[in-house]
Amino acid sequence: MRIAIDCDGVLADFVGAALMLPEAINPYEPEKDPDLAACFGGEGAMWAAIERAGYGFHHELQPLQGARAALMRLRAKHTLFCVTSQPFIACKYWEHFRTQWLDIRMNFHIDDVVFTRDKFHVRADILVDDFPRHVNAFAPKAALIRQPWNAAKTVAEHVEVYDSLAHFAEVYG
Repeated sequence: MRIAIDCDGVLADFVGAALMLPEAINPYEPEKDPDLAACFGGEGAMWAAIERAGYGFHHELQPLQGARAALMRLRAKHTLFCVTSQPFIACKYWEHFRTQWLDIRMNFHIDDVVFTRDKFHVRADILVDDFPRHVNAFAPKAALIRQPWNAAKTVAEHVEVYDSLAHFAEVYG
């Protein structure tokens, strides 16, 4: 089976790395407002802060607990690739830093990484993501990884819900 796996919120703690940036001036309470960009004063300000941080942002980006072991388990049976979103503003070195991080931390080589905002274009049997819009639009099958920012969201009938990538790997590995 071809499994497309999102990076942020599935493999990596994007929220944790973003909140370490000095520009994150407002508290983040995902249960009240899931918009991380509000901590920075908006989407543009958040991506500008990430751009200024350069490689430092990806250096601080930590794998989510159990992600590497889950990938090893899934790779034993399936073809995996990472499908990750591009920033909403131009970040000059984003793709370079992201592919480097994915190679070093998760063993995804550059040929195994797809950058797109519209993940439904990707040819895979299942998409694993933490963003309800992505999994709801993906057919025939998708898996949502629950996070505090998506806990109150509803998903389409074809979407399975898991607590973590490790939980997903227990079922599919």
